[in-house]
Amino acid sequence: MHRTATQYDKTGLRRSVAEHDEIIGAFANGDPEWAKAVMTAHVRRAYHVQKNKLKA
Repeated sequence: MHRTATQYDKTGLRRSVAEHDEIIGAFANGDPEWAKAVMTAHVRRAYHVQKNKLKA
């Protein structure tokens, strides 16, 4: 996680934190489908950040 976070600019880091907050909100509201959707998008975005950095 630290390695991915260091690849983000300020906008990306804010988006990541917002996604974490949204995941927590989904769990707090007892909505596993919402949590799954946000987590899936979050992990995919992190994957692509790493993939693009490796290509550079």
